[in-house]
Amino acid sequence: MKYILTAILFFNIIFAQVNLNEYLNKLENSKGTERVDLLNKISEEYRNISDNAKAIEYAEHALSEALQNEYTVGQINALNNLASTYILSQQLEAGIEYARRAEIISKQNNYKPGIAAVYRNLGVFYIYSNKPQFALDTLKIAVEMFQELNDSVSMASALMGLGAAYTRVNEIETAINLFEDAAEIFSNKGNDYQAAHAYLNLGSLYSTIIGDYQKGLVNSLNALEKFQAVNDQVKAAYAMIIIGNTYESLGDYDKPIEYYSNALSIFENTGNTYLIANAVNNLGEVYKHRREFNIAIEYYIQALNKSKEINNEEGLGVALNNIGECYYELENYLLANDYYIQSYEFLERLNDKYKMSISLNNQAAVLIKLSNYYEAISKSKKAIALAEEVFNSDEIQRGYENLYNAYKATGNFKAALENYLRYEEIKDSLVNERRSSELAKTLADYEAIQREKEIELLRKNSELKQAKLDRQENLTYFFIIISIMLLVFGVVYYMRYTERKTMNQKLLQYTNELNEINRTKDLFFSIIAHDLRGPFNSLLGITDILAEENIELTEDEIKHLSKEVNQNARNVFLLLENLLEWSSAQLGKITFNPTRFDLNEIVTQNINLYRKSASNKELNLVIKLDNDAFVFGDKNMIDSVTRNLINNAIKYTEKRGEIKVFTQKNNEHVLFTVEDNGIGIPQDELSKIFDLDSNIKKPGTENEKGTGLGLILSNDFVKKNNGTISVESLVDKGTIFKVSLPIK
Repeated sequence: MKYILTAILFFNIIFAQVNLNEYLNKLENSKGTERVDLLNKISEEYRNISDNAKAIEYAEHALSEALQNEYTVGQINALNNLASTYILSQQLEAGIEYARRAEIISKQNNYKPGIAAVYRNLGVFYIYSNKPQFALDTLKIAVEMFQELNDSVSMASALMGLGAAYTRVNEIETAINLFEDAAEIFSNKGNDYQAAHAYLNLGSLYSTIIGDYQKGLVNSLNALEKFQAVNDQVKAAYAMIIIGNTYESLGDYDKPIEYYSNALSIFENTGNTYLIANAVNNLGEVYKHRREFNIAIEYYIQALNKSKEINNEEGLGVALNNIGECYYELENYLLANDYYIQSYEFLERLNDKYKMSISLNNQAAVLIKLSNYYEAISKSKKAIALAEEVFNSDEIQRGYENLYNAYKATGNFKAALENYLRYEEIKDSLVNERRSSELAKTLADYEAIQREKEIELLRKNSELKQAKLDRQENLTYFFIIISIMLLVFGVVYYMRYTERKTMNQKLLQYTNELNEINRTKDLFFSIIAHDLRGPFNSLLGITDILAEENIELTEDEIKHLSKEVNQNARNVFLLLENLLEWSSAQLGKITFNPTRFDLNEIVTQNINLYRKSASNKELNLVIKLDNDAFVFGDKNMIDSVTRNLINNAIKYTEKRGEIKVFTQKNNEHVLFTVEDNGIGIPQDELSKIFDLDSNIKKPGTENEKGTGLGLILSNDFVKKNNGTISVESLVDKGTIFKVSLPIK
């Protein structure tokens, strides 16, 4: 577990970098208000190079001489400088005191630049005090005021603060947009040094949270180069930490030690305890990944002691958790549990739900090892609830895995199976998202080999097609025999009953039924022939690579290709499972088990299931759920309906589109609505989308595949639950699906 440096990076880049020696030379011959202004600028410059002691010294001189000269603007600037530096140094009480004094004087004199700077300082104070909502409110005001003052550089610094605040509430996309806006403003002003801070924040988010390591490295290395160009060693050390994090995430555990150690040396020279604690914690992390747990514990203890010196509760919680993880790996479960509990106490006080979910899952895992299964179940459920609030998919998955292990150990196999299925569902979703780009790269690397195998693949595909045709021919004969039997039955019936009209009606009925069977059969095989070909081609291509005699693959490559075989097999299995569910529905074999349940629960589950897919397309999800949304029906069928409609909306909405999901109680029914601004449905297809005969199948906006059965199944299931489903759509405008379900 790590803590992110993002929030503190923006704060000391408010003013453009100039020659410090030039200001010091001018100071000797200055006096009055000019001297006060120079003292304030020198203070700002020392803060820019992380010499906080000097920054405070010159700001105090500026404040004293501004009071002597009754220079109000100089006094306000000095107070804001002192507030900035003390807050940056983690001396929050002193910082907030100076900020409040600056606020009073600025408002008394209606000095708007001073008021804007105060709001910016207050925003930073709230970030460090773990009050992100207060930080968001005050920093938004600061941005607006700097914009009104046409002070673009100061506005960019406030945007950086706002990005840090959004990072604390886990709105990462918004934070990235703000950092990119700030970087653009600084670059346009020719302030590359200030832009480097934005690049560093972007590198941190891309590497440590989003997992886009290429963008993380590009931004972090860019920042490192710019900081070293002006000999700003402290900021260069920040960049080294982020670069080390990136290499560590990529599984390279040698380079991170070099980067972390260099950063630690720089931080130790500055005497900044917070940064020292961060660097040694990172060293502990890399040694933990190398499974050198005793060395890792030594570094974590150093981080713990440094965090105690400055009463940094986040650092204490992180270090204690990490020590617990090492003892868990060393199989000292009692000691591991003790450290996990201590860690959680600090994280709970901070209300850091992201890290709390990690700590609770760690506690659950160790409690399972200690055979305390019921407490482990309680911890896991709480971990899942917190992880869902902050969309932490990894910890949601871990929570269900812990529940599966705990329930299995208690003999409650039904609950164990339910949680295992949820675990696999989330795991498959994460694997698909994380490995799709890797699969594309692997296939591209072996494109030449695949071309050489093309003739063999075509032969195998031909054999597969012939086998399918043989099976289809056998089924055709079977249906012909059935048809003959029905015809004979009709003749016998005709001979026994002389009423020609009745006989004709019966024959017509049987003929229609036979046609329906044939249409169903044709569609069934069409789906199989089309949708199974892709996964099997991928399987054949990968297995050919593995079977090639003249190719040498590393262990990692073999492992990767094996995972791809497994994933393609899963895709085939899921396709067959959907087809079986459809065919069971056609034959009336699905058990109908209506109960009263909360529709919001399954809607929320399915939104979370597809949230990453929506994020990949940069879709804006607008969710508005009625407090009372209990309905009466078969929960599994309605789950299938909501899942299909949400998935279709994501599939057929262009990037950066918007999807709205609502539930609304209306008299004796609850209305479930999914609205998108996607590609829409042509009017000539609109009336046919629930019709099996039409077999309308379209790829998504990014060529996503489907069987074409989702809406047909949804229509059948809604009707079976005494509900209604309707659709409204305009091409290039979007589509609205509405499902009305009874409440009893």
